[in-house]
Amino acid sequence: MSFVQAALNSSPYPAIDRFCAPHVAEDVWKKIHLRHGAALLSIHPILHYHRVRVIHGREERVLARYRKYKEVAYAELDSHYYAALTPNDPYYEGLYPSSQYGNVNQWGLPFVNAPSAFTALEAIPQGAYLAVIDTGIDLTHPDLQGNIARDTSGNVLGYNFVAGTNEPSDDNGHGTHVSGIAAAVTNNALGVAGISFNTVQIMPIKVLDANGAGATSMIADGILFAADHGADVINLSLGGSNYSQTLQNAISYAWNKGLAIVCAAGNNGSSAPDYPAGCNYALSVAALDQTGQPAFFSNSGEDLGIAAPGVAYLSTMPTYTVTLNSYGYENNYDALSGTSMAAPVVSGLCAALIAYAKSHNAALRGADTIAIVEQTAGSADRGWNPATGYGPLHAAKAVSPQPATGFPGSIRGQVIDSFGNAVSGAVVTAVNETTTTGADGMFRFANLTGGTYQVSASAGGNATTTPVSVSPGSDSFVSLTVTPAQTAVPCSWFLASARSLAKSMRKMEP
Repeated sequence: MSFVQAALNSSPYPAIDRFCAPHVAEDVWKKIHLRHGAALLSIHPILHYHRVRVIHGREERVLARYRKYKEVAYAELDSHYYAALTPNDPYYEGLYPSSQYGNVNQWGLPFVNAPSAFTALEAIPQGAYLAVIDTGIDLTHPDLQGNIARDTSGNVLGYNFVAGTNEPSDDNGHGTHVSGIAAAVTNNALGVAGISFNTVQIMPIKVLDANGAGATSMIADGILFAADHGADVINLSLGGSNYSQTLQNAISYAWNKGLAIVCAAGNNGSSAPDYPAGCNYALSVAALDQTGQPAFFSNSGEDLGIAAPGVAYLSTMPTYTVTLNSYGYENNYDALSGTSMAAPVVSGLCAALIAYAKSHNAALRGADTIAIVEQTAGSADRGWNPATGYGPLHAAKAVSPQPATGFPGSIRGQVIDSFGNAVSGAVVTAVNETTTTGADGMFRFANLTGGTYQVSASAGGNATTTPVSVSPGSDSFVSLTVTPAQTAVPCSWFLASARSLAKSMRKMEP
C-alpha cells in the first residue's frame, strides 16, 4: 500500500512528535527516540516538535507507542498535502449543453478530489497502459489521440475482436465515452479532462458490436490480449446476469499476471450480481449521483468494492455517426449515466498510480492499486457496506496514502474445484461466521479486524483450510480448492440500454 508514498523520498511517512514542554530533558527524549529506532531529523525552534525518521512499515506501531509517554503531547505522520490544480479544459468547470441532462460540467472530478491529485500527477510521464475492453474508440478524436497507445511504428496497440482486425474503431459510442473519463488528454484547453492526467495510455480492445453486445469468448479473448500485451489495468464497463467460468478464468489469468481488473457493478438497481463485476479478483464499482448517494440504477451486493460518480458524466463521444446518435446523444462530447461511467473513474486512477510509482522507480501490482483506492476511499474507516463498498473514491488520498491501521477489512473469495470451476453449495467458515456459496462459488466475510484468519471450505465430502491475511480497509482475495469439476455456463453480454437509462434519468429530473 505504501509504495507510492515510499517513492516520494527515502524516508516514507516521517513522524512528528511534540513533547509536553520544550524543557523536557535532552537525555529523556533521546532515550525515547532510541528505544523506537527513530532518527531525529530536526527540532522546530518555535513549535518545539521533533521530526524523526522511523523504519518503513512500522510507522503506526511507533506512533502508538509514542502516544503512551506522558512526556509526549502528540505524535502524527508527516503527511503530504498538495495544492489543487484546475485543468484548463473548458468543460471541466464550464457548462456543456448535453443532450439528456441539460447544462453539465465535469462535476465528478472535484467530487473525488481529483484537482489535488492532479498536482502530483502533472509532471508524471505516460507510464501505464489501461485496456478499455468495450465497443472500441474514436481513433481520430482530438481529445483522445495523444493518449491512445501505439507501437514504435505508430500502429494502435489494441485489437478489434468483432471484426478480427487491428483497428478497434468505435461504432457505438460507449467505448469512446468510457475512454475519455479515464484518459482524455488533459490541460490542453480542449473539451474535457481525464482523471489520469496524461499519465496513462489507452489500449482500446473492441469486443462489443455497434449494438453494444458481445459474446463471452470475445470478452475473454480481450482480457487475455490485454494481459499479454502489457496492460497494467483493465476496465470492463459491461455486464450480464449469468456467471461464466470462461470469463472467470480469463480474469484469474490477468490477475495472476499482476493486472487490476475494474468492472461496472451493473445498472439493474439490484442486489443480484452482474458479471464480470461478480467474479473473483474483480473490483466492482457502484455509481454515485451528484449528492453522493448511490444512483437509483446502481447495483449493490457482496461484490462491491468502491463507488464513484456515474450520473450525467460528461466525456468524449465519437466525432462521426454511431449507434448512440440514434438515441439522441451528440457527437464530440456528451453526458451519459451508468456504472459504466463510474468504473473508468476508478480504473483511470489505478493506472495513474502505477505510472506515478514507475516514475519514482517503484512498482505497483494490480492488487496494490485496489488496496490503495479501497483503503483511501471516503468511508473506509467505517468499513465495507453493500451499497458503496468502502465508499466514494478519493483521488488525492490515493496518490498520497497513509497506513490504514485499525480500519476493518474483508475476505472476498471463491470456492473452486481442482479444474478451477466454481463450486456451488460449499460451506465456508471464517472466525464465527459461516456462509454458503451460490452458483458462482463466491463469498465475503466483511468488516474483520486486520490480521490472519483460517478460512475453511467444504463441499462434496472434501474440505480445505487456508490462512488469509486481512489488510485493514480493503478486500483480501482468495481461492479455496475443494472438489471435482462442475460444468461452466455459456452466455452473452450486453450494455445497458442507453435509451432506457436516459428515459429513466429524465423522469427523475425536475
